[in-house]
Amino acid sequence: MQTIRIRGELQLCGMDAYAAVVALLDDTICQNPSRLCLDLRELKFLNSSGIHMLLRFVLKVRNQGKIQLVVTGSEQIFWQGRSLRSFQQIMPQLNLQWV
Repeated sequence: MQTIRIRGELQLCGMDAYAAVVALLDDTICQNPSRLCLDLRELKFLNSSGIHMLLRFVLKVRNQGKIQLVVTGSEQIFWQGRSLRSFQQIMPQLNLQWV
């Protein structure tokens, strides 16, 4: 399983500022892994633009239809509790794991 870890705090200004992160995520999708883990356990803060960027990534994975996506988060981090559950609403087959 391929893993992408995002740590720390991401508070970039607008979607354009997230272009490098989007490119990394898109490159990972293009590699067609059968399983992909998005590890967000240590991502303490993510602004609304960043959450939107991750939602778009989940939609791309869902629409691609070949990748089993695992998202690992921490219920101790406020934004993750609400936002990661919304990821599962748009991609019901997403495997959401809490640590």
